Amino acid sequence: MTALGMETNVRKFKGVGMKPIYLGVVFWGWLIFGGYLIVSWVA
Repeated sequence: MTALGMETNVRKFKGVGMKPIYLGVVFWGWLIFGGYLIVSWVA
């Protein structure tokens, strides 16, 4: 992960657009919400 971070360039993000970042935020929220539901259901 560190190597990926060191290779990251702002120009790459500008070239790709915001869709991957939006998708990452949606998946992050899904994991947080889904994890909370699973933990609260099991416990």
